[in-house]
Amino acid sequence: MERRDDKLLLKGINFVPRNQSLEEENRFTLDGKGPLHYLVLALAVSIPLFVLYALVLCARTRFPRRKWLWLLFVAVGLMQFQFNWSTGDWGVQPLSFLLLGSGFTKSGPYAPWIFTIALPVGAIVFLLRRPSLQRPAA
Repeated sequence: MERRDDKLLLKGINFVPRNQSLEEENRFTLDGKGPLHYLVLALAVSIPLFVLYALVLCARTRFPRRKWLWLLFVAVGLMQFQFNWSTGDWGVQPLSFLLLGSGFTKSGPYAPWIFTIALPVGAIVFLLRRPSLQRPAA
């Protein structure tokens, strides 16, 4: 595209033929995937389980005050990492929150699966600080 005399001119078009449909190209499969794909899949499953464990433990722990703040802190993951399952491309959002620390999405039938994982900072901090937070037994 080029602008001349307040007119937009089309200079050329480039077409790239595809060997298969977009739906087939972006389907979820484990065939031909590398170690990074398996790592992301393992984290996408294990992070929510870890957060749920810490969340239940936090709910059952007796503290003197502000338990609801700890529950909120434990329930969210910080700093998101997005991973495109089809291409292996990834991105980072440093200032973001993700409930239970993991998720996935697909924008439509022809779009790739995007896995999102976040660092379970709240769950880790709670499990490390839990002994000092517990209310002494009466």
